[in-house]
Amino acid sequence: MPGLNAAFIDVGFEKDAFLHYTDLSPYAKSLLKFTNLAMSATDANPVDFSKFEVEPEIVKTGKISEVLSGKPHVLVQILKEPIAAKGPRLSCELSLPGRFVVITPFNNIVAVSKKSILLKKGRGYRKLLMRLNPKTSE
Repeated sequence: MPGLNAAFIDVGFEKDAFLHYTDLSPYAKSLLKFTNLAMSATDANPVDFSKFEVEPEIVKTGKISEVLSGKPHVLVQILKEPIAAKGPRLSCELSLPGRFVVITPFNNIVAVSKKSILLKKGRGYRKLLMRLNPKTSE
């Protein structure tokens, strides 16, 4: 829907889900590329993600048709459940929470839970986690 600068995406609910351009991750092009590579992988022909090149960030004032064209497979996260006649609200800004760490793909952020035993033992563990991220290592 170019007039809304949004897309309606089939995620299996009765109503299609709503994805606005502002809910795309700055790394939306990298996420699309990663998803396409992952879906093309087979047991006989696995993809080597160690050579994955991150795409440039999208422009904050861009158009959704510049990022999503046709009917691509998009990796999304539901922000808001469907209400009455409206479908769910989506985001491409993924966050995968674990017990002590939250993973945000393609971001340079390393987040550790405040409840984590690692943080209670000192700051050395946070520095260790920062070194695990090749973009933030010194």
